[in-house]
Amino acid sequence: MIEKTFCNSPWFHLEIEQSGLYNFCSFTQDAQINDQKIQSTSPITFMNSNEFKQIRMDMLQGKKVKQCQACYLAEERGKIFGRRKMLIRSAIFTEHFEHSLNQSPHFEMFKQTERDNGSVDSPIKFLKVNLGSTCNAACMYCHPKFSNKLANDYVKLNWHTELQ
Repeated sequence: MIEKTFCNSPWFHLEIEQSGLYNFCSFTQDAQINDQKIQSTSPITFMNSNEFKQIRMDMLQGKKVKQCQACYLAEERGKIFGRRKMLIRSAIFTEHFEHSLNQSPHFEMFKQTERDNGSVDSPIKFLKVNLGSTCNAACMYCHPKFSNKLANDYVKLNWHTELQ
């Protein structure tokens, strides 16, 4: 069921962790999809790495992506989380998924990616560079690995074991 697993983040989003490792989304549970770092790999090369291409293909085929468990879990709890926020940027809505996907301004790009076995040539639209985890905010769109306060809240809610 593509409507339960598809997200446009792997087409537009790039994140650089404190260690220099690349990631494709701020909400991913397992940040490391491979060992490529900004020090040795260009962003475009990372965007078309075998692992990244496989993530896109899995999403296009309706398969769950292990790095996306945080979004799946949040949605099961009725929370509007990363995947839904990213989809809105492509005019895709979970309530009318099929129709909105087909009319999305990015629909042809998604189809081209499928024809190209997961490769993309689209520009990075959202770049996040993480410098540490000393943030004292607890923004609902963030992940506990980036906020001490949010990490403490997850422990209090007993959610910490589900995100490890």
